[in-house]
Amino acid sequence: MESKRVKTDFFLMLLLFVLSIIFYFVIIPAQIPARSSWGTDAVFTSRTFPQILAIILAIASLLGVANTAYRFFKIKKTMPGGATVPKEKSGTSILQVVYPYFICGIIILYGVLFDKIGFAVSTLVMAPALLFLLGCKNWKHYVAILVFTGAVFIIFRYGLKVMLP
Repeated sequence: MESKRVKTDFFLMLLLFVLSIIFYFVIIPAQIPARSSWGTDAVFTSRTFPQILAIILAIASLLGVANTAYRFFKIKKTMPGGATVPKEKSGTSILQVVYPYFICGIIILYGVLFDKIGFAVSTLVMAPALLFLLGCKNWKHYVAILVFTGAVFIIFRYGLKVMLP
């Protein structure tokens, strides 16, 4: 079962790498005009930040490909023929089926609240609620959300002089 999961992860990382390449070479040039505030020879244009994100995604997905390939070969080496011990199948409860849709609904609700009551309040309410629903018991993660929300608010409000919704 583990080797099947590793194969799935490998192909997911490979797909993310291909998508990042498509974004970098096709979607970004087609969708974002190359405008520069400082003239035509400027290093930073309207495409710079999206291209940096595409490069980061490509690097992260390549690291993921390497990691999953390493895990796959490690599993193949430890188990004869790459076989794994089959797990007992347990019945799926209705909660296990509905839970992903419930989490998706929470994320959509966050988007609606973001528009209605603003970034700070909606993030301070919904992010800890989502962590709680996902079963997070580490208090440091809750504190990290508070610190991150405060830092983003201060950076945008006072550093960049941009009002968040």
